[in-house]
Amino acid sequence: MVSKVPDAQVISDLDATVAWAKKSGAGNTAKLGITGFCWGGRIVWLYAAHNPGLKAGVAWYGRLVSPGPADELHPKYPVDIAGGLNAPILGLYGGADNGIKPEHVEQMRQAIKAAGKPSEIIVYPDTPTRSSPTIATATGQSRPPMVGNVCSNGFAATASRSRFIGSAAAR
Repeated sequence: MVSKVPDAQVISDLDATVAWAKKSGAGNTAKLGITGFCWGGRIVWLYAAHNPGLKAGVAWYGRLVSPGPADELHPKYPVDIAGGLNAPILGLYGGADNGIKPEHVEQMRQAIKAAGKPSEIIVYPDTPTRSSPTIATATGQSRPPMVGNVCSNGFAATASRSRFIGSAAAR
């Protein structure tokens, strides 16, 4: 179902959420950040290129390049918009995740570097694949097991990168 939602609608929904938070006083949109897992990781990159008020983001996985020809629902991918990022993004990817090709991660890394954007991609070489029985047993949940493992690794990485995120949030 998620793959059938146009990117434009998702971006519009996020804009509406930010507008609501600002109007209601429920959030400090002067320190706006975004995070997303898997499908949401791709959206983090897209939203960072869309919203000039965004201060920082963290993408946990998510496609970086199109799996095929662009379509009406998903016309752009993170590698296409790297030059338009409005905020630094920390991309966290698992090296053993067979859903994200290492060459795509490197392609995104090079696009960010070429654009001179203050973003970073970290690859965890030991992160298990979705089919890892160790993580599935440890979490006792049916969701993709890599999420639990990446969370624990990612939070450690985020803490060690607090200067990166902190400097972005301070802008």
